[in-house]
Amino acid sequence: MTTTVYDIGDTIRLSATIQNSTGAYTNATVTLVIETPSSTDRVIASGSLTSTGTGRYKYEFQPDVAGRWSYEFRSTGLVRGTQGDAFAVRPHRASTQ
Repeated sequence: MTTTVYDIGDTIRLSATIQNSTGAYTNATVTLVIETPSSTDRVIASGSLTSTGTGRYKYEFQPDVAGRWSYEFRSTGLVRGTQGDAFAVRPHRASTQ
């Protein structure tokens, strides 16, 4: 598995799709938990997520420190589940200009 690598300050787009037991996309109460490289959780409430259609959610942010980050979308209510992944952020590189 290849890990996606970003730079500090890049805009990272995280997304998830929520489906019910029959596979149909469905809306749910969704929380996003982003774990920073220092193992600190940043909890993003559902009101801060963007719905891009039925059962589709996204969140954009800019990482401020280098290291391994992970995230997990958590749905509650009638449709419960989790969906997540990890990515790396590299430190600023010295400018040659």
